[in-house]
Parts: sequence; structure tokens; C-alpha cells
Amino acid sequence: SDLEEEMMIRSFEGDVSNLAAPELHFHFILQVPLLEQRLDAFAYLLSFDSRVRSLRTSVQNITAGCQEVLGSSELKDFLALILYVGNELNDGTFAGGARGYKLEA
Repeated sequence: SDLEEEMMIRSFEGDVSNLAAPELHFHFILQVPLLEQRLDAFAYLLSFDSRVRSLRTSVQNITAGCQEVLGSSELKDFLALILYVGNELNDGTFAGGARGYKLEA
């Protein structure tokens, strides 16, 4: 397995010039401090632009949706109708004559 090979190379105490090219390569690679963290950071940098583009698209879609909701006269009319119906149903009670209502998710 990869872990076994890594342990063999790490534990090698002989003359590195006796190693074959692949083992010699890995011997020197394993000497790099914080190699895994550096490779993770590099991979993140390589994908950063596409992540930003994806997030930008999502934010634009959410912004457009919010503008549609805020600018919708049909939605305002519908909510006014709900308020009217609610006031009619609650006429004569403490909840009747409301000037607005709270929407909860």
C-alpha cells in the first residue's frame, strides 16, 4: 500500500544514491515540511476562481429573486387580500382590524 511504501522510504537509512529514481524522488518529496498542507493549499488556489464564479452566480440568482419578490405588485396585492380576509374573519375579536401581520418561515 502507499502507506507501507511511505514508511519504507522514511525508514531508509542507507545511501540514497542506491535508491531507484522513483524511490529517490519520493525520498526527497517526503523531506518537504508540511507537504500535505501545502498541496491542499495549492489545490484550493487552483480551484479558487471557479469557486468564486459559482458563488457569484448564486448570489446574483438570490439577488434577482429578492428583487422579483420586492417588486411584485401581484404579491403585494395577494398579501393585502390575506390581511383583508383575516380582518373579516376576526371582525369583532381582539385580532380584528389588524393593520398588518408577521410572516414566519
